[in-house]
Amino acid sequence: MSSIVRRPEHGEKFKAMFICILLGIVTFVAFVGVRNCDFVNYDDNLYLADNEHVKGGLSFESAMWALTAWQHGYWHPITWISHLTDISVFGMKPAGHHLVSVGFHIANVILLFLILKKMTGAVWPSAFAAALFGVHPLTVESVAWIAERKNVLSTSFALLTIWAYSWYAQKQVVWRYLLVAALFVAGLASKPMLVTLSFVLILLDYWPIGRFENLSGHKWFWRTIVDKLPLLAVSAAVCVVTYFAQLSVGVMSDMTSLPLRLRISNAMMSYVGYIGKVFYPTSLAVLYPLDVNGYPLWKATLCVVLLLTLTTAVIIERRRHRFLVTSWFWYMGTLVPVIGLVQVGVQAMADRYMYLPGIGIYIIIAWLAGEVVERLRLPKIVPLTAGAVVLVVLLLMTRTQVGYWKDSESLFRHTLDVTTNNYVIYSDYGQVLASKGLFDEG
Repeated sequence: MSSIVRRPEHGEKFKAMFICILLGIVTFVAFVGVRNCDFVNYDDNLYLADNEHVKGGLSFESAMWALTAWQHGYWHPITWISHLTDISVFGMKPAGHHLVSVGFHIANVILLFLILKKMTGAVWPSAFAAALFGVHPLTVESVAWIAERKNVLSTSFALLTIWAYSWYAQKQVVWRYLLVAALFVAGLASKPMLVTLSFVLILLDYWPIGRFENLSGHKWFWRTIVDKLPLLAVSAAVCVVTYFAQLSVGVMSDMTSLPLRLRISNAMMSYVGYIGKVFYPTSLAVLYPLDVNGYPLWKATLCVVLLLTLTTAVIIERRRHRFLVTSWFWYMGTLVPVIGLVQVGVQAMADRYMYLPGIGIYIIIAWLAGEVVERLRLPKIVPLTAGAVVLVVLLLMTRTQVGYWKDSESLFRHTLDVTTNNYVIYSDYGQVLASKGLFDEG
């Protein structure tokens, strides 16, 4: 009798293991082309080839430098140590560096599946959301760009923080909370974009963890907000320090050069634009130039109306579709540090910024698809076929996008083909051609 009782548990474990292996293989197939990609003359040189502190590899001196360095307006010692370790192992051969980034991405895909499955119990929606994250072309910039190691690395710690928090939520003991805090700090030490992760944990309390349920009066506040206060304090400190660090190195635009109206308009259009690229991921570029002359008022207004409409719909449907609240505000909230209200750099938006926020949209797609299948009572072959077709199309698009990262010339040429008035990339492209003696090209 005992063996019969254990079979479902073993069957579920086998299914989860099979899905993890399949997710790893599919993601690797999508990104295996990076092994043929070179470093690019767009921050890769600043992080590796031209960085005297890094190109010697990992040592006691370089590790101490990593812990105290504020290069490029960021403090991310764990990211620096990751680069230092790669150089010690692979030297300046780009294939090894690229494949390590792919390894982090595969780990993130599998982690996302296991976390969603653990918290919701929904195997196939969890697998589909993770697969979308794994092979979507919007993730290419984060994976294929060596300088964006900080993105895949910080997301690893973000997902581990969520995993540890779901464990802490089951039994609130100090040492479990300390694990959450340690992983959170490690994520911030990889990339400060994770400053809004505390709010994601509050959203997860609502769904799928369910700590809001059966709480009356102010109990929900004490149960779900107070234990985030230390994390919020750390986030606030990182925000302040990063702000002044980036201001000091000149990468942050002031209020005069970029008026608030322009930044708000760009932020609203970017929120909508990112969603558009999830569903129609074409014309992806390493730099989307910010139009400093401003955008038509009707475009910005239309985007605001659309965002308000979607947000209202999410709130109205919160009781029937609790996942919408968590997923939608996951997307909106995690983009706040990079949406452009405080402008850093010359980009209007960036594919790399969607690496973590995009998960919210993928969850919405997966869970809505699951509800449609359940409501229509479709044969299993129908959703499996439809899902496979979607993933194959995205995988092929991702492989094509990876190809544009082959070298600097290919990357800049493609960016100029799909954007306009991109003076930064025109300059970089010209330098690449000049270095090859191709003065008549372009």
